[in-house]
Amino acid sequence: MRGHSVSEPFELPINFYCIHEKAFKVEIQYEGRNFFQMGTVTEGWSYSPNQADSMPQRMSIEELQKGQEYFDLHGPFIDYIKKGNRLEYTGTKKINNKDFLEVKLTRPNGHVMLYYLDEQYLISQTVETLEDSIDKITTYSNYKKTSSGLVFPFTWSISHSSTQIDAIEVNPTIDINMFKLKKYRG
Repeated sequence: MRGHSVSEPFELPINFYCIHEKAFKVEIQYEGRNFFQMGTVTEGWSYSPNQADSMPQRMSIEELQKGQEYFDLHGPFIDYIKKGNRLEYTGTKKINNKDFLEVKLTRPNGHVMLYYLDEQYLISQTVETLEDSIDKITTYSNYKKTSSGLVFPFTWSISHSSTQIDAIEVNPTIDINMFKLKKYRG
């Protein structure tokens, strides 16, 4: 996926890469420098040129495990039983004067997310309670069908920032080595 992330006053180019159940990488460009976060099933790294030592930092095991839910391109609903997830329809909720189906997802580690689906069963919003008891609300919109025939949200927002996707390529050839840290010169 290629697009841009907007968090006033910044609008930054952003790229997402993923190999289903194997690896994930996010790159953001800012003032001519590349920031990234990436991981495989065994290791992960983050890099911000603004850090004091300006070197990539290894993710902790906890950070890597939490990030691995993004490796699943099918999402938590497909094969949810096999993945150890529990789904529960919990009723409807009115959001901006519109009714949405509320589905509660509980992952094997006990992590809970609420999903709000519109009349076409597209995800309109998710609510996740973070460790500090603050709700992280993500709103999805601008759904489009890609050339592969799959439908994706091309816009999502969290708090005061949003991401707008310009292009999505499904099933490109990606070398797993792009997700591994090589010697880094900054």
